[in-house]
Amino acid sequence: MKRKKLLAIGCSYTSSYWTKTHGFPVWPELLAEKLDWDYLNLGSSGKGNSYIFGKMCDTIIEDNYDLVVIMWSEFQRMDFEYFNKYRQMKWKHLHPHRNKTFGEGSEIFPIDNPWKRSLLQYNDIIASVLHNARLFWSAQNILKDIPYLMIQGTKALCTPNFKDDPYPDDYWQIVDKNAIRTLLKSPYIELIDTKKFIGWPIFPQLGGMSIDSYLDSKDADRKKYRIHHITDTHPNTAGHEVISELIYDNYRSIYL
Repeated sequence: MKRKKLLAIGCSYTSSYWTKTHGFPVWPELLAEKLDWDYLNLGSSGKGNSYIFGKMCDTIIEDNYDLVVIMWSEFQRMDFEYFNKYRQMKWKHLHPHRNKTFGEGSEIFPIDNPWKRSLLQYNDIIASVLHNARLFWSAQNILKDIPYLMIQGTKALCTPNFKDDPYPDDYWQIVDKNAIRTLLKSPYIELIDTKKFIGWPIFPQLGGMSIDSYLDSKDADRKKYRIHHITDTHPNTAGHEVISELIYDNYRSIYL
């Protein structure tokens, strides 16, 4: 009898990079164990939601999956697909608030790159919210005949962590409010299937949640479910177990 198969897609909150570097299993592997299925983990550090969406589309047309789980990333990340000189399709990524690369060969524009400075003027938060809402709704429609679950991994919005942040302290609170107002006014807020998008509408202020806010609700000082409460807040082995249980419970309640 052919074994069932799970497809998991996301950023570093999904990636098996942590298994290689820290030795613990991540939630796709743990979820597959609970289901007793095979799995394909396409999580990759540094990736944004356009990449995640594109990778999902490219993958489901090549093979059949019994469950697709998408863990979305930060809204402001910008992904660019291009054809390199070796005739290969590649991606570059822009993080408006970071100036580093990640451990899987992710190509991220450095903060002092002139292209990055030019592109940042188009990294408007209102446009970012609408763009991501469209991706969520589009993924939902593409997956309508396949069992799926979606959830926001990182916080939807990110704040700069570089020292020369030019904005006043309350600026990012205003950004949050503008993003929430944009989502509330958009048609997509009522179009998302709230049973299959765990934590919709994402923002805790609206009664939603992300994995970040879910873990924080159980571990406010970030010392139990994070690799480090300050220097690396990615989920640790206990955090990934909690994530896998959350997704497994939702799968059982919807599909079993």
